[in-house]
Amino acid sequence: MYARCGSLTDARRLFDRMDRHDLVSWNVMVLGYADSGYAELALDLFQLMQADGFGPNSRSFVAAFKACACLAKQEDTALIDGKLVKLRALEKGMALHSQAASFGCDMDRFVANVLVDCYANCGSMEDSSRVFYGIQSPTVVSWTALVLGYAENGQGEMALEVFSQMQHEDAEMDFLSFVAALKACSVLAVKEKAAKRANGSLVKIISLERAMKIHSETSRKKCDSDLYVASCLVDTYVKCGSMLDARRIFDRMTQRNVVSWNSLILGYAENGEEEVALELFGRMNSEVFKPDAQTYVAALSACTRLATKEVPRDAEDAFQIWANFVDLEKGMAVHARAATDGFDSNVYVASSLIDMYSKYGVPDEARKVFDELHPPRNNIVTWNVMIQGYVENGEAELAIELFTLMLLEGTCSPNARTFVAAFKACTLQAEKEQEGSNLPKVMALEKGMALHRLASDMRLDSEAFVASSLIDLYAKCGTMDDAWKVFEKTPRRDMVLWTALLLGYVSNGDEERALELVKFVELGDDADRSSILSGLNLCACLGSRGEVDAKMVCLERGMAFHIQAYHAGWNDYEVARGLVAMYAKCGSMGDARRVFDTMPRDDVAAWNSMVLGYAENKQAALGLELFREIPPRVLDAHSLAAALKASGSLASLGRGKATHALACRLGMEESLIVGTSLVDFYGKCGSMVDARLVFDKIFAKELAAWTALVEGYGRQGSSKLVMELLCGMDEEGFRPDAKTLASVITACSHGGELEAARKLFAEVIPSQDYFVRMVDLLGRANELNAAVDMVSSVESVSNAKLVVLWRIILDACRRWKNLEVGKVAFKRLMDLDEFDSAAYVLFASSYD
Repeated sequence: MYARCGSLTDARRLFDRMDRHDLVSWNVMVLGYADSGYAELALDLFQLMQADGFGPNSRSFVAAFKACACLAKQEDTALIDGKLVKLRALEKGMALHSQAASFGCDMDRFVANVLVDCYANCGSMEDSSRVFYGIQSPTVVSWTALVLGYAENGQGEMALEVFSQMQHEDAEMDFLSFVAALKACSVLAVKEKAAKRANGSLVKIISLERAMKIHSETSRKKCDSDLYVASCLVDTYVKCGSMLDARRIFDRMTQRNVVSWNSLILGYAENGEEEVALELFGRMNSEVFKPDAQTYVAALSACTRLATKEVPRDAEDAFQIWANFVDLEKGMAVHARAATDGFDSNVYVASSLIDMYSKYGVPDEARKVFDELHPPRNNIVTWNVMIQGYVENGEAELAIELFTLMLLEGTCSPNARTFVAAFKACTLQAEKEQEGSNLPKVMALEKGMALHRLASDMRLDSEAFVASSLIDLYAKCGTMDDAWKVFEKTPRRDMVLWTALLLGYVSNGDEERALELVKFVELGDDADRSSILSGLNLCACLGSRGEVDAKMVCLERGMAFHIQAYHAGWNDYEVARGLVAMYAKCGSMGDARRVFDTMPRDDVAAWNSMVLGYAENKQAALGLELFREIPPRVLDAHSLAAALKASGSLASLGRGKATHALACRLGMEESLIVGTSLVDFYGKCGSMVDARLVFDKIFAKELAAWTALVEGYGRQGSSKLVMELLCGMDEEGFRPDAKTLASVITACSHGGELEAARKLFAEVIPSQDYFVRMVDLLGRANELNAAVDMVSSVESVSNAKLVVLWRIILDACRRWKNLEVGKVAFKRLMDLDEFDSAAYVLFASSYD
């Protein structure tokens, strides 16, 4: 009685007082400990029983195997021969299995049933199925244990296959059988690659069809009214993305439990209906149901997603701030209720609170939650969320300090996610140093290297997502040799890793190396849908940066990904959107249009990619023609920006002004992306008065808007106005980037202000773009020897870029009739094997 009531202290006290024990009393105690979760004590007592001279019977082994299954649930998984298993529990289970066989108890039906469950909990489905198929007449318990075992080990397909076999054998079914099958559908839904959006939800088609079939069977067997089956149906429909079906089941339930409420709240939160989720949370509180920790996690998830949700139609920043404040108040109300119910110190609720406050940009509130955790903060999840929260809010130093504090306290050891957050903090610090000075990012690099050594000592640096963040850090610090070493050392190279490496080479001016490596990028046979999207994005990024040859290389690789996606059945609209963007960025507008024509007309991202693609590929007129076909209801700021780029490419002032008028009617004129595009458009058309008027109206200017205005004045050679703008940027706290400085140098070049440009050039770390602009400036000013010295000092520059630089000098030699320097430039071109008629004409002209 005491054991069944969970009072093991009283049961053990009586047990120890007994003058004599029998096998029944031993079995009761072992089973009591096992059922109450004291697996180690149960197994110790099982051994003590045998030492006391009692040989175990079938019931003894049932208790021991239950203890072993309980031990497995408490143990972390280990990767053994490519499989995730609970190694210690599995070894104990195998030893017990061998012992049961020696006593002739392994064929007992009750022992076999619990052994099927034990092996499943240990992660060894081969052993579990071997025991099951050795049972002469499996019962519903046996079948259900096997189906549930496959489902809980992530093998949904096998679970449903066994369930189908169970139906074929006309085995008796109970509500737990259907619960196991529905859990298998949930597992499949999480893994399912093909998905489509319907009614605002991401619907997993295959899993949904199977769940509906099982649902129909539960109705036929009159099990769908069972509380556990109905709750599981709600959860399964949620995971399949069909909130309509989930809500229909929920509303029909005559009796509900907290599990069904939690599933529905979390489902709405994850399917983009956060307000509905919070409304349900409020309704649950008003009824007789008391929320548990999972309820608060679900409600806080809805609040967190509201923080990251975009305000429609590119709303003004003031409205965005107001909307965030209102949503934050909702999150704070959930926090207050959690504190009242005593759940704010629950580690999962606290982690959700820390994440929510971080997403709303109030890391101080997140830190209060972190510091108030009871018992002392000893859970790695909360440390990781807090460190990541600091990173998301730009507090790199605080993130690294917190990481250091964790090491000093010693209550937790960092895991892979901790190092990812710490590396991102170092990367953020490197980016800040880049903005603030031209010195190497020494401090960030030193911290990153120290972290790298620690991660290496803990054997965590070879995990793909850790390696990719480390590569990104080294790339930002300009040490691509270190980035390459990390890449080479990583055994499993996914698309995230490839993308980090190749874009690192691009950002460090070595596009030639990036294009050389992109040819070797392979997705692999086991690649998932996210990999294809990453691959297409990588090809689009590299293709948009390069010349014709670079676009061809990226196009070829992108086409290979397209073929693989087709054969794998990845034909959903998100993949199609990625294909349109890839083809457009790589210059193949015919292929982009073919994919685009298969898509629904309300996919604004696809429209925008097409219009922008035409604008960037010298087909701006086609882009504007397509822009007029976009349904007005889906137009957004990016659509207008693409149309303005096309108008700027054509220098069509009339068409651009028509787009400007449309932006005013839609209330988007002063938004950042449209405003910046208008400044750029008017600058390209030479209408700087209009450009300045738009610029002054932008509510919250960013660097891109300043750069667009600088470029406009630069094209007109208004070097004084450009210098005034630079002063204005400095007063507003903006530091010019590479593109801005290149435009300044161009303005100085056209305005003849050589000394001002030289001063600027000395203040920055020269990149290849600066060299082109500066060499052009020196050539215009007849400083040809200085131009030759500059080009001769350039390191790590591709031959194609050197050809451009020497031709600029050669052209300047012709203009200034400088034969000596012209000979030098001509010889350098010959050494580069780039002798052609154009170079000869330039040289001949300078000789004449």
